[in-house]
Parts: sequence; C-alpha cells; structure tokens
Amino acid sequence: MAYMIPYYIADQGQPSPVLRYIWDEDPVSHFQHDPSELLEKIENTTIRAKIALCIGIYEWIIWRYHRLTNDVTPFQIAEAAWCSNIHDIYIEYYELDPKEYLGPVLDPLYMSMMWMGTVLFNTAENKDEWEIPNHMCS
Repeated sequence: MAYMIPYYIADQGQPSPVLRYIWDEDPVSHFQHDPSELLEKIENTTIRAKIALCIGIYEWIIWRYHRLTNDVTPFQIAEAAWCSNIHDIYIEYYELDPKEYLGPVLDPLYMSMMWMGTVLFNTAENKDEWEIPNHMCS
C-alpha cells in the first residue's frame, strides 16, 4: 500500500511552508479549544467511526508539515492506522523518542503521532480513554 495525500486534503491546496506561530513545548498549552461540541456530536457513533475521525484529523496535521521534514514515520503511522481500523493485527505498538522531535515542526508531529498511538491502542475495551480531561478543555 502506497500512502498518498487524501483527496479531502489535496483539494484544499498546498499549505504554506511558512510557520506563523510561536511554538511552546508545554503540551497542556496546546489545548486551547473546547472540544465538547464535537464530542457531543460523535458520542453515539461507533468506536471505529471515532477512530476514523481521529485518523482524518491526524492526516491534516501531518500533511500540514510534510514539506518541512523528511521524516516518513508520521506517514507510516497514518497508513498503519487506517489498516488497524480494519483489524488491530495490522499495527504494532510503538514508542518514539521525544528528544528526536523538538521544535515547531517536529514536536507537533511527535505529539500527533503519540496521540494517534493512544487512539489506536485504547479501543472499545477502554472507552473511558475517549474522554478528554476537564483541565485540557479550559
């Protein structure tokens, strides 16, 4: 399987490689949006539908940065994520070294890859993992 940019991202055009933000390495500072409206809308969907939504969001992130790094790991994880949403035999647990992913490009990619891992390895048996802690929504 050769992972390619999804049509729903390609149709939006190429994002500028210029970053227009100051990066803060504090992960809690990244949660500035209250997700409660989205969570309410998807509450009654299946766990696989929720995972598909997470993979789609993940794809937006990795394709945003694709012209700023040569690291293929985020794309390998995306491909494996879609396959594992069919069956979990298609992915193996992974851990990444955070020291290898620092800065305004690699740290967001690292965080998204780690959140993707959390999504993929906390399936229907761990539904409480799908709840976002209150301190991250404020």
